[in-house]
Amino acid sequence: TIGAAPATGGRNIPIGEPIASDHVTVANIDRALAAPPLPPDGSSGTNIGVNSTPKGRCREGIPIMRMALRIAGLVFLAIAFVFLVIDGTMSLAANAPVISSTAAAWTMIDGNGPATVEAMVKASVPGFVWDDGLGLLLMVPGWLLFGVPGAAMVYAGRPRRFGRSYSAI
Repeated sequence: TIGAAPATGGRNIPIGEPIASDHVTVANIDRALAAPPLPPDGSSGTNIGVNSTPKGRCREGIPIMRMALRIAGLVFLAIAFVFLVIDGTMSLAANAPVISSTAAAWTMIDGNGPATVEAMVKASVPGFVWDDGLGLLLMVPGWLLFGVPGAAMVYAGRPRRFGRSYSAI
C-alpha cells in the first residue's frame, strides 16, 4: 500500500516523493566535511561567547593558573590549621597560651623529621643554608609559616570580578 510503514520498521514515506535529506552522495559528504568559509572581514571567525571554553581556561572562565594557586593556598591553609590545632591543644593542657615553633610541632608529629632533614641539607649544601635560612624558618610558628603564604595564594588566585567596582584592585 502507498504510504504504509514497512514491515521491518521505519518511517512512513509516501512513494514517489524525493527524499533529499536521506541521499548520501560524495558531494554531500564533501560539503559536510569542508571547513566553513572565513568571514569577509578576514578574522578567524571564532566567536568566544559566554558558553564557549577557550584553551587554557576551565569551564567557569577562571584561568588554570589561578585555580592551581587557589588549590595550593587551600592546602597551605589546611596545614596551618593543623598547626593551630596543635598549639590550641597544648594551650588548653597548660592553661596558658602556648606558641610552639614549626620544628617543635614537627618533632611531635614525626620524631626524627627535623633532624633527618637537617642532616640531609647540611650534607648537600653549605652549612649557612641551614643555619641562616631553613633553621631560622623552622623557628616560626607553623600556623604563621603556612597560613600567611596560603592566604596570599588564595587571594592571588581569586576570580576576577570585572565591572562591579571602580577600584584598580
